[in-house]
Amino acid sequence: MKTVEDADKNNNQPELLKIFNTQFGKGLPSFINLSTLERKSTVLITGSTGLIGFNLVQIFLLIDSTYKLDLNIVVSFRNKKKYRCLYPKNQRKRLTIFEENKGISPDFIFHCESPTSSHEFITKPVEVIYSILTSANRYLELLRKQKKGEFIFLSSSEVYGSIATEGKLLSEHEPGQVYNLTTRASYQESKRLVETLAVSYFQEFGVKTKIIRLSQVIGIPYGYLIDKRLSIEILNCMLTGKTFEMLSNGDVSRPYIYITDAIYGILTVAFSGKPGEAYNLTNPKTYCSVKQFLEEAKRSNFFKVIRKINIQEERKFLHNVNLNMDVTKMLNLGWRPTFGIYDSYKEMVSIFQQLK
Repeated sequence: MKTVEDADKNNNQPELLKIFNTQFGKGLPSFINLSTLERKSTVLITGSTGLIGFNLVQIFLLIDSTYKLDLNIVVSFRNKKKYRCLYPKNQRKRLTIFEENKGISPDFIFHCESPTSSHEFITKPVEVIYSILTSANRYLELLRKQKKGEFIFLSSSEVYGSIATEGKLLSEHEPGQVYNLTTRASYQESKRLVETLAVSYFQEFGVKTKIIRLSQVIGIPYGYLIDKRLSIEILNCMLTGKTFEMLSNGDVSRPYIYITDAIYGILTVAFSGKPGEAYNLTNPKTYCSVKQFLEEAKRSNFFKVIRKINIQEERKFLHNVNLNMDVTKMLNLGWRPTFGIYDSYKEMVSIFQQLK
């Protein structure tokens, strides 16, 4: 990974930009309708140094260059050093850093900012709760006061909690089951409350809000060599030859979605979805247990696995979760997922081989 100094000195794109170009360089799929994205629109992307936020910024830079829309792309982030490392100087010149009371009036807010560490959910639940609630309220209030703009909230499949669908696909209208008297629920309950807050702003103040419930996303984030998420640890094992240590029993089943399908789905909801609605976003065909996920990933590139149950680590994981999500509403908007687990890892490994 290039350092900040390398990126500035050489004015070259970091390797994550090359990864993006490989994943998204074929152009937008036909089901994405850009007719509601007017010329000179202001697009604010929060959490712009995260996996989703970074790729959204890149896709809007690409859209702006391709269609000559003269967009004002605004970014919000917490870590300036990380921002400078991710975005080379030539891109930073095209971006505006969000500051309150500076006259920035967004037409679209893609709210990606959120804690994502399971360890933080348990050890810093108060900070997690206030971070999620206050940041969402900040941007909803901005849109209420300016009396225009849309709020696209990236929620999570974790709002469904610990629920077994037993072969049934869970729709957006079905309630989940979250046991709230545990610090692990700090993330789930906060996301649920922001969903209610977003719908309330729509119904009471007319702020156009759209909710996207993402499953776990497979992709290559900044800091991928030290990222502890399942999909990234597996990729590291493939690339380094290390043995994957399974810290849980591996029985939890859920669906996944590749970063390319996720970004195209987010754009589909933003430009074609209905305000006040929630949309499940995943690839139901990837539904499997952790053990099955490991076996499917191995098909693309072999790596060793050992079972090493750790009681402390196991507390971080959701238990008794066997849910798959109904994406009929997304399909009705025209969106189609194209990557399975095998396809996702095959592409990611291929990308790294090209970077060598």
